[in-house]
Amino acid sequence: MKLGANTWIWTSPLTDERLVQLAPQLRDWGFDVVELPIEQLGDWSPEHAAEVLAEHGLGASIAVAMAPGRELCGADPETVATTQAFLKECLDVAATVGSGAIAGPIYTSTGRTWRITPEERGKLYGELRENLAPVADHAGQAGVRIGIEPLVRYETSLINTVEQALEAIDGLPDSVGLLLDTYHANVEEKDFAESFRLGGPRLVHVHASANDRGAPGDDHIDWDGFRDALRDTGYDGPVVIESFTAENETIATAASVWRPLAASQDSIAVDGLAFLRQLLG
Repeated sequence: MKLGANTWIWTSPLTDERLVQLAPQLRDWGFDVVELPIEQLGDWSPEHAAEVLAEHGLGASIAVAMAPGRELCGADPETVATTQAFLKECLDVAATVGSGAIAGPIYTSTGRTWRITPEERGKLYGELRENLAPVADHAGQAGVRIGIEPLVRYETSLINTVEQALEAIDGLPDSVGLLLDTYHANVEEKDFAESFRLGGPRLVHVHASANDRGAPGDDHIDWDGFRDALRDTGYDGPVVIESFTAENETIATAASVWRPLAASQDSIAVDGLAFLRQLLG
């Protein structure tokens, strides 16, 4: 498993200039992968990013931000169409930078919550499958997979658990799988480690984050159970540290970052990497 860091730890939105600064630093610390968030298409150049990462021997992964108005279910046809177009472009970006997947809550905007009856949930999942299908076809053509991420209850009411995510994508091609995040699983799953085993057959990406969004290992998460579950599933994709800077009000509010999570943002990455290297071998 290759270990990575999401640039949201330091900056939002990512820019070409900031990536030039971060890439050699991440390489020198020992990271294998840089996770590039797409907040708005055009914030950074895929072609330039590919060159910068290649120069430093780094791989890429793509995190997709589902901002307000990005919806694949429970929305009008025009909104769905613009979201599909956005996601297809994200897949093209991923292909350009050499990422094997785009990943995130690729079903509804982060922070959108409402009460859903079981009947309504089933209908929404049906809409999601129908509207994700053409994006999945594009993913297959691009050679890039889609990782659907369950989120904690205050960030979405649509998909909070691995079981729900598997139901939502049931019947979709193998180009659609799961992104599982230790932070969300720690809150929402009845059995933390078992949730990673359950998602294993469709697992395409993993985020590692402390229970408070700080450095992995500096917390109470069952990291041994996490490691054993990944080994049991045979997962060999990236494990990426995800945390967030408080400097950008929008991203800090979306991630509920109200206080410093470590002595510095650098320490989230450096300490987290050291812990994961030891944990995962």
